[in-house]
Amino acid sequence: MSKATAFLSYARFNDQHDVDALSNLSARLEGEIRTVTGDDSFTIFQDRRNIQVGQNWLERINQALDSVTLLIAILTPSFFRSDYCLAEMQHFLEQEEKLKRNDLIIPIYYVDVLGLNGNEHGPNSLFDVIRSRQFYDWRELRFESLDSAQTRRALNRLAVQIRDALDRFAKTSPAESAKSLRMAPANNQRVADAQPYETSQPARPVEQTTQTDNVLNQPAGISEPPTLVVDSLRGPYTTLASAISVANAGDRVLVRPGIYEEGLVMDKPLEIIGQGKRDEILIDAAGTNALAFRTTLGRVTNLTLRQFSGGDYFAVDIGQGRLTLENCRIESDNLAGIAIHGDGADPIIRNNLIHRCRQSGVVVFDNGRGTLEENDIADNAVCGVVIRAGGNPVLRGNQIHDNRQGGVQTERGALGRIEENDIFKNQCEGIVIKDQGNPFVRLNTIYKNTKAGIYVYDQGQGTLEGNEIHDNQNSGVAIRTQGNPIVQRNRITKNNGKGVWCNNNAMGAVENNDLRGNNFGAFWKSDDSTTLYADNQE
Repeated sequence: MSKATAFLSYARFNDQHDVDALSNLSARLEGEIRTVTGDDSFTIFQDRRNIQVGQNWLERINQALDSVTLLIAILTPSFFRSDYCLAEMQHFLEQEEKLKRNDLIIPIYYVDVLGLNGNEHGPNSLFDVIRSRQFYDWRELRFESLDSAQTRRALNRLAVQIRDALDRFAKTSPAESAKSLRMAPANNQRVADAQPYETSQPARPVEQTTQTDNVLNQPAGISEPPTLVVDSLRGPYTTLASAISVANAGDRVLVRPGIYEEGLVMDKPLEIIGQGKRDEILIDAAGTNALAFRTTLGRVTNLTLRQFSGGDYFAVDIGQGRLTLENCRIESDNLAGIAIHGDGADPIIRNNLIHRCRQSGVVVFDNGRGTLEENDIADNAVCGVVIRAGGNPVLRGNQIHDNRQGGVQTERGALGRIEENDIFKNQCEGIVIKDQGNPFVRLNTIYKNTKAGIYVYDQGQGTLEGNEIHDNQNSGVAIRTQGNPIVQRNRITKNNGKGVWCNNNAMGAVENNDLRGNNFGAFWKSDDSTTLYADNQE
């Protein structure tokens, strides 16, 4: 990978909410800068694109911060609530001060921030620092296509400004400036220091291991983190808790096959990686969570996490931070397999088997967010995924099937983006939207569910767009009791009931859908329903 020249500092929620808009903006800006400079090695470092599986993510971010010249900061309310974004900004402010410059931070004003427009904060606040320099107001451009002429001109202007800043930097004592930029001050607050830890630790065995099939080789120049090995028979650590207790932030804990009868509390940024076959590395927790995530950043991969016996516990309880949980098998004998909750909870849940839970596979509530992608969520006693009040996750590319009370349920005003999933053979509906739930449901395949494909009722809302809904036992889409969705550009065919069925004060709009080939016709609504029906194929 070529050396990064700029670092994108942003709140991941904003990228998710705007459907990868910031990732796409970063890629287009990178291309435009290459165009105006003629330098095809220019790179904008973005954590989501430039940190590979198996890398030490803390070290990789800190190395990038030390090696780049510019910080591009996407200013939103979430940015100012992110410890990571603020630490990245502080790092560059210190670099600017050291170099006696004020043009190495490029602020892009993306979403309106209370207090940033006026004088609400004191003279030493970060808001005042940002107001004191030129920033780029993209609050209206946020709603424009990247292909629009207005946005392309704005990208060009920004690229020219960055080109000029890089040129000024190169002309001002380049050797000394480069050396200073790449040497982190001893007192810098780094990403790894977002949460304080005791500096006095007991001596701990650290084993430098060779890579296995489960840990990918690091690219050249990226050093391995210290690795603590857990082996239930041979040690040096026989339990994960003992290894976690002495690990430093950023360390790796390698877990060998065995049965570990304990619940894990991950309270510092770590990687925990199973070495061997996932089904032979068992974390069996009785009367507690199998994994409680209580820190800012972390990664857990290739384990089986099982919760047993009494009490109100989850297999995985994520109450804050950015946990990456991948390639794990997850079961719970009490509550849901995975719980995501709290304002700061924004994990990546990827390529896991989430099954055989006594309640739902995943529950998101209390302002939890996160991205669930390419998981197999099956055979749970309630739903595959439940999104409750304040929940707003992204579900993308999952297999959600054979759950006993439905595939996905959104309720109590929750949001969520449900796209490109296969939702099938659930024993009730594929998707339920109720109690003012308001998700965006796009490009899913929803089929062979025991009841309707999608059921919207009790003031449920939502936008249903571009889905394939077929071969469900009842109607493709059912709307009742003031359900008020927008149903547009879907292919709703071969269902055993109606294509779209509206009853008991149903509302909403059904437009531009393919409703051909359903056993009881394309569309029906009761006399007390006000659903708008237009431009559909029957």
